[in-house]
Amino acid sequence: MATNCRFLALALFGLASLAQAQCPDTGRTVFYKQPNGIQGFMLLGDKSYRSFFVGSKFSEIEYKNVKTQEITLAPRPMFRLDGFVIQWILVERNQFMADKPTTPQEELDAYYKYETRYLTNLVKGSNATHHEFEALTPFEQKCFDGTTRIFLIWKDTLGKDSKDAYQYWVTTTHPQGVVVMSVIQKDPLDHAKLHLLIDSYMANFGGIDAKSCEKLQKDFPPQAENGKP
Repeated sequence: MATNCRFLALALFGLASLAQAQCPDTGRTVFYKQPNGIQGFMLLGDKSYRSFFVGSKFSEIEYKNVKTQEITLAPRPMFRLDGFVIQWILVERNQFMADKPTTPQEELDAYYKYETRYLTNLVKGSNATHHEFEALTPFEQKCFDGTTRIFLIWKDTLGKDSKDAYQYWVTTTHPQGVVVMSVIQKDPLDHAKLHLLIDSYMANFGGIDAKSCEKLQKDFPPQAENGKP
């Protein structure tokens, strides 16, 4: 999957200073809407990260508590973008590895095995369709902040007929574990849009510059509602 670097110009904030600044450390995932897509930030102090999601029609997915009937954002950040349902999360290393990895590839492989085993066991004994996983060749990606990262992409076929649905995972390492973007779209699957989404996401993945952190501190103070300035 070739990366189209023209999306680097779509980043919301200037990249003159890429030294890692002290962003808010709230664990929140927040978004800014842009004409060409969504700028996303995960706020984890000096371990914060960001990326860009190409698209136009954006909405965050809400969750209704059955007991209280309260409606809030989904417990794990999820949103819709141009027909895709996207989840963007950090999975802590201790959930899928007992020891510290020696290489990024080792960590990504460990998460892949953990997640596919979990999903396979989840449908055993139920009427759900079995999973058909396919891992693509991992590769190195030059990102907007000058770093080179390894990404592992894999997919799952969720059905058996002409109306199959597909789910894709795009994973890369983080000091605390693995950052996962999962994407699902039912028929019709638009491969061109999917490739565009994944390519721009990977090219724009990285740390957060000082200027952006200042704006995030102002727009998303600790007491602010999750994801909403």
